[in-house]
Amino acid sequence: MTFAAAWVTQRQQANLQWLLQEKTRRQELYQQFSEEASKSYVDALIHDETVLAPLVSLYALINRMRVVSDPRIAERADKFVRMILDTYVLPNKTLPELRSMIESGALDPLRDFSEMCREELSALTPVNFSNRQTM
Repeated sequence: MTFAAAWVTQRQQANLQWLLQEKTRRQELYQQFSEEASKSYVDALIHDETVLAPLVSLYALINRMRVVSDPRIAERADKFVRMILDTYVLPNKTLPELRSMIESGALDPLRDFSEMCREELSALTPVNFSNRQTM
């Protein structure tokens, strides 16, 4: 009996450790995407020429999301990168226009992505992973 109880406890601890590592890994991935995408979006608002290296980096992050995340998160991220590309062909924004965008909330296009990430991370609880199959 003692051996079985110790085994169950150890297994539960291993599952919890895996869950915490997975949650941290996803948080870092989403944070990195949000930071890089925000910078690229602001660049697109004030410049005409597309800078490809950051966009390639964003698509690499999206592909990582496709592997570990809810597909809707990767879809929202991809939609945002497409918006960045579309923004480059629009006229550059002036400082007063940027200020107006901030005041109206239009300069927060990552809100949907962020909320979806928060929902997914909130769902990563020990209860939801207690039935996780061992690999």
